[in-house]
Amino acid sequence: MTRLLLTYAALCVVLTVPAATASDRPLKGPEIDALIKGNTVTGKTGKGGWKQFFAANGETSYSSRGETPSYGSWEVRGDKFCSQWPPEEHWSCYTVTGDLNAAPKTITWISGGGKTFPGEVQDGKM
Repeated sequence: MTRLLLTYAALCVVLTVPAATASDRPLKGPEIDALIKGNTVTGKTGKGGWKQFFAANGETSYSSRGETPSYGSWEVRGDKFCSQWPPEEHWSCYTVTGDLNAAPKTITWISGGGKTFPGEVQDGKM
């Protein structure tokens, strides 16, 4: 019974993670910067939609349905995207993949543990 439950749980996770597009590939630092700087990325979770704006000066704002917006900082370090959200002082860095030919362009942040955060890039601030 335990094995059946673990198999079911694994299947649920696989079915909720969006598939990468055919043109999805690792992005280099300058590509990450050009893709998000001055733009908004939108996405969906089980709780609803979210959006995050990436200002050119390194500030970022994140909001999702029903929650108070959060404000933090972002920067590209080498080929990784890094962010910091007060009151935490720690910066978290992510590998980034994307499809620069899609309409709209797509981006996926990948944590060190392999968790993915996919979104679509919208031009400008929303």
